[in-house]
Amino acid sequence: MLATAMLATVVVTTGCGGDGEQTPPADGQALYEKPHDDGNTFACATCHALAEPTADGYTRPAHTIGEAALRPNYKNGQLTSFLDAVNTCREHWLGTTAFAEDDPRWLALEAYLGGVAEETLGGAQAAPLSFDIVDAPDDIMGGDHEVGEDTFNRTCIVCHGASAVGTERAPAIAGTILTGDFVALKIRRSGNAESAIYPNLTPGRMPFWAADRLSDGELRDIIAFLAMSEPVIDVSDNTGGERVDLSQDGAQEGCTKSHVLVGSSLTFSTKAHAVAGTATVIDDCTIHLDDFSFDGGGIDVHVFGGSDGNYSGGVDLTGNLVGNSFDGGDAVIRLPGGVSLDQFDGLSVWCVPVGFSFGDGQF
Repeated sequence: MLATAMLATVVVTTGCGGDGEQTPPADGQALYEKPHDDGNTFACATCHALAEPTADGYTRPAHTIGEAALRPNYKNGQLTSFLDAVNTCREHWLGTTAFAEDDPRWLALEAYLGGVAEETLGGAQAAPLSFDIVDAPDDIMGGDHEVGEDTFNRTCIVCHGASAVGTERAPAIAGTILTGDFVALKIRRSGNAESAIYPNLTPGRMPFWAADRLSDGELRDIIAFLAMSEPVIDVSDNTGGERVDLSQDGAQEGCTKSHVLVGSSLTFSTKAHAVAGTATVIDDCTIHLDDFSFDGGGIDVHVFGGSDGNYSGGVDLTGNLVGNSFDGGDAVIRLPGGVSLDQFDGLSVWCVPVGFSFGDGQF
């Protein structure tokens, strides 16, 4: 029986002076089951069950980690440290920074998973784990949409919700506007495109599905289901005509042209959801987006201002863009009240819950 009720805690004192108060103890089980306080809406348990079959009946994208603390190596033998393996997940998927080796949260998580592994294996070493990151099949057609819905609701449901209606971890994709080829690419290759651990990934916070976690037949069935399902979100079409106002309520207007950034432009990189186009600072509180593209997808997507390419915790400049599709259209952003151009030097089309840039650039 797994030690799922085991609670590993590490208490940290506040230091010298004061009344001797202590910070709340780090809870190892909670750090496995719940999003980390400095990360996004993902948790370790989002992708990794402790063991299979699971109580909820779901198959998650990553392998089980109930024995991970006693494995001889990680990531197809590329890493020998459990901490390094956890930090790969922290940085690639949870949208935050690495644990230091003395971080109380890491010590608590290590103790909890170590206890689960000890109870599972009785102190024996776990076998090494290997997996294959594979390309999508050339032929993605021919799936069974009814089987595909059942498969989706056993796998993708963890993030995308029952029948693809969306959650705080992933967008609604029922009746998706995405092509089957793109869906297949994301299933097989989504992740940190700059990863030194996982080769040849396409940008995204979504975890890839290795060959032994989802078969090509299951992939085809899921694509057939998504193509046949009813849309959950109606997507508008802003392809031309008047410049669309993306500003928040109460935004500034009628500003002077005194700031050094006035007249500066940037070009958006394309990382996800077809983001492209340029942005130009028109005056001290107005930015124009020209030839702007965005497919309208995501969870809660805003244009954020940031500095030095960092948009986590940046300046929120717009309302939610989900449902607003642009294909070479134009838009205007007027800065919210109390916000100035001094607070940022770049823009990102930013998915807020998972902390991921769909495309960005600096002036």
